[in-house]
Amino acid sequence: MKKVMVVGVALLVAAAFAGSVMAAGWFANGEVTSYVPGKSIKLKSVLHSTDARDVNDQPLPPQPEWTFVITPKTKVQEGVAPGMNVRIDYEREGIPVKTLTATAITITKKAAKRDATKVVAQSAPKEGTSPNAPVLEKVWASPEANYGDIVKIYIKATDKQGDMRFVLVSAGQKKNTIGATMIRIKKPARKDLNGYIWWDSSKAVSKDVSGVAEISIEDWKGNESKTVVVPLKLMSQGAKVEPKPAEFQENESGPIMIETTRGGGQ
Repeated sequence: MKKVMVVGVALLVAAAFAGSVMAAGWFANGEVTSYVPGKSIKLKSVLHSTDARDVNDQPLPPQPEWTFVITPKTKVQEGVAPGMNVRIDYEREGIPVKTLTATAITITKKAAKRDATKVVAQSAPKEGTSPNAPVLEKVWASPEANYGDIVKIYIKATDKQGDMRFVLVSAGQKKNTIGATMIRIKKPARKDLNGYIWWDSSKAVSKDVSGVAEISIEDWKGNESKTVVVPLKLMSQGAKVEPKPAEFQENESGPIMIETTRGGGQ
């Protein structure tokens, strides 16, 4: 399953100054919910090319759907339709950002389906299909956590080229993907990553919820490792929080910008 998102990823505003600005070089991936040729396209489950920060370097609020304006200059691949997964290259206008203008729309593939109840927890991955793909060696998280805790997911990964770029994270409940994000890997860890990403569980809409997190690594050339799935159970109280294995280090790699949503199945 390619990583998609509903919540928690938004746009990085380019600079803290007033006025209108246009910035190129941004892209987003997601599932098409609405497409009006020559006018607009809407995506849900959006995965952006950058972290979600405002002009004060604070996380932007989640959005369930993103709208991109289509102009006569937008290059649209033939066959785009609702239900497909697409990549949209776009420009941003305004401080704060008010308009997203698509420069190119490319079909990636049909939205993937997966049943989180059938995956094997903590499965050991193999390297990706490309010989140059990053190798995701191990992923670990305590199976249970108390509501309000900072939940840490520990990751060990290597890349012989030293060009790991993103940790890709998606969260799911039963057959539903409820959110996804990408976390940029810091330069010193791009060859040998050993640390954790974290999630503020107070963002959950329920104090008792179960699901899974899917983790993979992507490099600068777009090569992706195999995916590891870990189960997560959030409890109002009384969770049996397990200590991390000694092989993992306490190197913080960034926040998981996902909030759970109602209707995903608990």
